[in-house]
Amino acid sequence: MELVFEPDLCNGEEAAALVKELVNVFECLQTCSCKMEEGALRVDANVSVHKKGQPLGIRTEVKNIGSIRAVAAAINYEIQRQIALLEVGENVVNETRSWNSDSRVTVSMRDKEEKQVRIVL
Repeated sequence: MELVFEPDLCNGEEAAALVKELVNVFECLQTCSCKMEEGALRVDANVSVHKKGQPLGIRTEVKNIGSIRAVAAAINYEIQRQIALLEVGENVVNETRSWNSDSRVTVSMRDKEEKQVRIVL
């Protein structure tokens, strides 16, 4: 099952609170063990920054965030990373990133602008 939400969360704490509430619902309904450390529940976050009243900016996707606490940390880090890029006149790249919980940074995995070739049999 994949759940997708509107882009109306403002920070990592809001996203973590949403995930925590979903975990409560899933556990109550017994639809998922929600053991993120075992891969039973995965969180990917699409992050983009923009000025108030402006359209959403270029987004990055942070994949497979492994805990509720890491959801908040990864999103907050990525928000600050994008703001820092824009403040010095650089562009945010549409890419997939992963969260490194040891160094507490997101790391580029692949550029989404590159053409992907897939063979499906």
